[in-house]
Amino acid sequence: SSVYEDSDYESDQSDESEQVTERQKGKRPPSISTTDLVSPEPEYTKDKYLWVVHDNPQLGKKLGSKRLKCLIETKEPGKKNCVRILTGTIDYCGKVSGGVLMNKNTVCSDAQGTECVRVTELVGYSVDHGTVQTRPSKDKSVVEFCLDRIQGIPLTGPDAEVRIKEFLLGCNGAVDIILDPQCRDSTWYPQKESGSGKSMAPQFRSKGVGYIRLG
Repeated sequence: SSVYEDSDYESDQSDESEQVTERQKGKRPPSISTTDLVSPEPEYTKDKYLWVVHDNPQLGKKLGSKRLKCLIETKEPGKKNCVRILTGTIDYCGKVSGGVLMNKNTVCSDAQGTECVRVTELVGYSVDHGTVQTRPSKDKSVVEFCLDRIQGIPLTGPDAEVRIKEFLLGCNGAVDIILDPQCRDSTWYPQKESGSGKSMAPQFRSKGVGYIRLG
């Protein structure tokens, strides 16, 4: 049911009587274009940030106000040796209740922890470690793999192509967040040990800051 103010209801009655008068005079009442009644499509909402909620207060003290790069990785569901990777920049690390940085709609109701990391400038990659471009490190002890930004998908900012949750759709495994990751020539990241062929452990893929594991 609709609720009208008195003035609206009187106006409706007046308009109806004017249309009856027009019909009585043999004139067609003014038509209403259907295009005027169609609601515009809602504007596509693009993500600005990714928030990571955790419970390690020492991390905030360690990072401080530094802007650090990070690499986020989780397994591609149903595909062997395939992962989804996000690279981005941490621009805030501290308390969840850090003022205007977060609101009640930002964090899932089941999120655990009082600390958070905010990541922006995110780019997503689907990587098959069996076919990705690789090369040896300078000392040839590590095999590096390439994340070519041209092949990446912007996930935040005005150029974002998809929402972050859409890019990660179906992923339900553990998530590793490598803080200040080792990276050479802007695009080459550690993949595995040259001798044993073992995947590089997350702590050794950081420049000493460490990592966060979720799930």
